[in-house]
Amino acid sequence: MLRSLLAFAAASLALSASAAAAPVVRSQLPAACAPWAGNYVIAVSCDPLRQARAIRLQLGAAHAEGSKNAGIEQLGGAEPLLPGETLMLTWTRPSARAVLAVYAMAPRGPHWVVLALPDAPPRVDVIAQSDGSLQVTTPTGQLTVPPPPAPADIQWQPRTAHEAAARLLAAVDRMERSEMARRTLCAALDRDVFSLYDLALDDPEYGCPSALELRIFGDEDVPRPTSTVHHGFALAVSRGRATLATRLTHRYDPYAPDDKRRLVVRARILLVRDASGVWRLGTVEPLLPLVAVDHPSPFTDAELQHIYRWDVTVGRKSVAHQAHRQAQRQAASVASSAQAPCAVAMSRDGQGDVTAQGSDERARDQAAHAGVDMVSVGAAGRCVGLRTREPLPASFTVQLHDTAYHELVVTVTDGRAVVEDTSNGNEEPKILKGLVAHLEADTLVLALPVSFTGRTTVLLDTERAGLSYDDEATR
Repeated sequence: MLRSLLAFAAASLALSASAAAAPVVRSQLPAACAPWAGNYVIAVSCDPLRQARAIRLQLGAAHAEGSKNAGIEQLGGAEPLLPGETLMLTWTRPSARAVLAVYAMAPRGPHWVVLALPDAPPRVDVIAQSDGSLQVTTPTGQLTVPPPPAPADIQWQPRTAHEAAARLLAAVDRMERSEMARRTLCAALDRDVFSLYDLALDDPEYGCPSALELRIFGDEDVPRPTSTVHHGFALAVSRGRATLATRLTHRYDPYAPDDKRRLVVRARILLVRDASGVWRLGTVEPLLPLVAVDHPSPFTDAELQHIYRWDVTVGRKSVAHQAHRQAQRQAASVASSAQAPCAVAMSRDGQGDVTAQGSDERARDQAAHAGVDMVSVGAAGRCVGLRTREPLPASFTVQLHDTAYHELVVTVTDGRAVVEDTSNGNEEPKILKGLVAHLEADTLVLALPVSFTGRTTVLLDTERAGLSYDDEATR
């Protein structure tokens, strides 16, 4: 009996140790670690207490170690952790607050996963799965991190200004750390103002949440907002308009020594009731932490009305302009089933040289991107030809520029092609007519509407799951 009890106790302790050793998924990085998870970063190992030593991150042949920043190591790369790859972290003496953040691929696109490691394991292996999940293994524990769920549709139907204000401010309290909160703010926007944000970026795939995220965090050389918290609110309602007043505390990770770390502002926001009786957000600007840096005083009624009218006007113009551009593109597009319109001598291009994300870094899985791996290229005058190692993808672009500073972009989608002149970077691309295209499985021949002179650079590019891959050659 005693032997059985001892065996049961030992098994219970083993199970408890295993359960305790399992990493825990966090919603975000600790504030001290967040600045290290920037662009072109695959993983960050970070001990906020700076106790960890001998840190090494390894992914295949790539590794990072010996950082001068105590307790922190960063593995850079143009691509996230891809399915089938294993990221390995080893270190000594990490504290119980240490974390490992991994930028991993999922069906929706790459995303950050932050793993808290309360038992401070000396080694952590993270294996990416094809469904977007991660298998995380430590010497005494294991965890499967499921892929991120598809974003849920957000219904915005508050029929009172008070209900709308409460929901808005709940989202504002989470906007720096929650995509769902940013999506809620987008859903709440007046529909004309929403169009302004939804069409603000060059790539319409990103839409309002990404444009709003850029407005919240800025692009570069600015303090990084880390949190916003509201304190109470009051409403003044009159004839389909309401002014929402609240106190916001913004916190920042400073960019420059004189940047503020904390800013308290008395914010005033305009709410508007639409034709169906739903209360919406008319002016998001007074809620944004970087706007508060330059405009810490409350916006006046006149300023709010001016911002709202301006945003509505620009939003409506954006919708009309996009429709006009789409009609122009459709009218200028051509079927790529024509006979070869011209002939050009093509010379060999090296294989296995597809690069990722507009960088000089080669894609780690070259075979997966053989459809944009050019094996021969030619360019002379108005004629351009290329051949790839495997069949071309359904959608891709060919970017061209010569020594006379002519720049064209040819977009091919489902067998139709359109060409735009991008020579003037300060102006919107000009849609051109006169393109003739001949497309086979692995071959493209173009007769361009303008002639190129001198050496011509040809860049073949495609996008997969939010990542771009390209091959470049100069002839």
